Amino acid sequence: MRALGELTTNRERAIGRALNASFWLLWVVGVLGALLLPSHADNKAGTRVPAGTASGQHLVYNAPALAWTLEAPQAANTFLAGPVSGGAALSTYRAVVSADVPPRSEVDEFNYTTAPASATGSNGVWAWTIPPGVIACHIYAVSGGNGGGSGRRGAASTSRGGGAGGNGGHVTNIDISVADLPSRALTLHVGAGGAGGAIVATDNTNGNNGAAGDNTFVTASTNIQIIYVSSPGGVGAAGTTNGGGTAGLSGDPSPQFFGGQGGTGDAGGGQASGAPAQPTGGAPPGGGGGGGVNASNVFSKGGGGGAVRNFYAHYSDAVNGGAPGTTEGQSATSPSTPYPWVLVGYSGSGGAGSSVGAGGNGGNGTARGGGGGGGGASVNGFPSGAGGNGGNGYIRITCYY
Repeated sequence: MRALGELTTNRERAIGRALNASFWLLWVVGVLGALLLPSHADNKAGTRVPAGTASGQHLVYNAPALAWTLEAPQAANTFLAGPVSGGAALSTYRAVVSADVPPRSEVDEFNYTTAPASATGSNGVWAWTIPPGVIACHIYAVSGGNGGGSGRRGAASTSRGGGAGGNGGHVTNIDISVADLPSRALTLHVGAGGAGGAIVATDNTNGNNGAAGDNTFVTASTNIQIIYVSSPGGVGAAGTTNGGGTAGLSGDPSPQFFGGQGGTGDAGGGQASGAPAQPTGGAPPGGGGGGGVNASNVFSKGGGGGAVRNFYAHYSDAVNGGAPGTTEGQSATSPSTPYPWVLVGYSGSGGAGSSVGAGGNGGNGTARGGGGGGGGASVNGFPSGAGGNGGNGYIRITCYY
């Protein structure tokens, strides 16, 4: 009869052998799985996944730029550098990633008049479906900018104020998981910019206020709002006998980033208020104020549009806001086109007042929510300067696969 200690030792040895065998079995299974089964890290060099067909690049990776090799049991490898159409089934082949490929993303931009080819609609209302394979989206939205006010038309030797600049659009952005949405089908509303105040064609008449830009928002299904950006609220006020129009307040509800406030119109004798630079972190700036004419018949220049600031750079008024009117009755020049990486619009500057003729027009804000500039004042018998239009809104969706 064996001793109890010997039996215990044999049992421990048997358990050890069983555990050792289990370890090696799991190791072999793991290696085979790494070699033969799809991997979540299929964008890393050396990863092997089954290839169903010779055109299986899209089936396996959905990445047009991916390069991979087909391994055949009895044939030389075939290198595929891009999408390949057709091809017989090759179920015994394996695809091997030949180089690291970064995770794929794409950007879709929606403006008031243009959208991706995959969208349908017009005039700022677009129907669009999130592409297959997308797992998350970043949505960046800008509301329409406000229009600037027009200047007063009045008699010589009276005070005639220029119109105020309109506020820039507000900005909000959000990250969403596609799995949390009730539907991949979205409706996008890109807000139109507000119209500038119309010229004054009647003697001894105050200017006209600019109009507010529209809200920008995105909905899923019929009533689930994903993101909403309100109108900026601060329209460019009209020029009056009491002086230049006053820029409006920013409005509510509060966005993540407030649009810049417009500049105040001037009553004559100097230069209208330039719009303040919009806050660092970024939203569109407001338009510059329009120039007026004082009771001594001395005109004032228009004010510059607000400077664009974001996390990367600061652009001066002269570059992005267009030049204000600086000679009697001169209109503001058009703002330059924003650089692609600047996701906010540029604002319009103010037109100059005139004691002898028509007032200068305010500059239009560019798309992505720039505020319109204020119009200059005029003397009776000549039209006052119109306020510049606010820029249309903007939506940018970055999709991640």
